[in-house]
Amino acid sequence: MAAFSRDLTETLEPFLLNLIRHGLADKILARRCDNFEMLGGEIVRRRHYEPDLTKQPVSDLLLNLVEEERGRLIWPCVTATTQREFDASCRKLYRFLQRNNPRNYLKSHLKIPLTLIWTAA
Repeated sequence: MAAFSRDLTETLEPFLLNLIRHGLADKILARRCDNFEMLGGEIVRRRHYEPDLTKQPVSDLLLNLVEEERGRLIWPCVTATTQREFDASCRKLYRFLQRNNPRNYLKSHLKIPLTLIWTAA
């Protein structure tokens, strides 16, 4: 679990540093960090109940839990306002991951098996 936590932190760190560089208010940054703590908790919860997820890289897990328009519903249930804030954070994370990881961009936009892309290169 320690390796997974480290990988998750390393995967989110460039995004969080990017938010800091944009000069967001401390309150907004704190809210984003809270939302990513919820996201991390949700990933841990899903990995516990779905052992196959333990074999997936952190970046794939993140892309499976965040979507272009929203994040997953958080369990246990949170207020509608908290869910909306979480969704907004997930949208920003999704866009960041798509912009900064060409493999994920190809995976989501081309619908070609990645094995064909990477073996041809």
